[in-house]
Amino acid sequence: MADHGAMGRACMLVLGLAAVACSHRVYSPPTRALPLDSATVLESGESSVALEAGAHGAYFGPDLSSIGGRVRVSVDGRWEATGEGTVLRVIDDEGVDTHPNIYALHGGVRYGAFRHLSLEAGGGFGVSAGGGFAAPALGATLAYENRWLVPFIALRGYASLPVYPRAVVLGEELDEDTDELETLRDTPKTTVGVQVGVGLRVPLRSDGQEQGSLHLGLGATEMADEDDRVTFSSAAIGLSLLL
Repeated sequence: MADHGAMGRACMLVLGLAAVACSHRVYSPPTRALPLDSATVLESGESSVALEAGAHGAYFGPDLSSIGGRVRVSVDGRWEATGEGTVLRVIDDEGVDTHPNIYALHGGVRYGAFRHLSLEAGGGFGVSAGGGFAAPALGATLAYENRWLVPFIALRGYASLPVYPRAVVLGEELDEDTDELETLRDTPKTTVGVQVGVGLRVPLRSDGQEQGSLHLGLGATEMADEDDRVTFSSAAIGLSLLL
């Protein structure tokens, strides 16, 4: 029998290596886990920093945790530049001897189409046990912006292209024909997918002025390559502060 605990840990090494019990797959991931943004774009001259943490899981697949930081800088009151870094880690006490983390950087621009809608474009790169990857992305966020409690929904599409991909060892499985253990491996391929997130932004105020926000969100990330697909569910919390 295969060691599914070990396989789950190794398989993860790319935000979504999943369906371990079904298909022994490794996917090339996006460079963002579950970013928490409402539609608001920074005013001219403003900048902000944010810290986010999340938990992610797939049916029949690995569980992951994530932590990330983001910087936003206004360009002219309608446009802003963003940059962020994210680390994801497999949550599994058992495992094969494979590095459990994914490291990713992402940069982009956001445009405030109007108060309740923003559009974004960007891309990034990262590394994991499966090699490097580059991932461009496009997205839109719709929100009901107000002073007290801001609900939002975000939709993003991306492609993830492996760079010098490496085979990931997923564990061992008994070959029924030879009665010998067979090493299971998979190499990430070009992946496409979508991310959907819904959440709330709670503005934090002092002396009547907004100083930052608390963000809460739920979402899903779907990844598909030429052979298979998997969907991860996510929950995240974040804190942003205006500088």
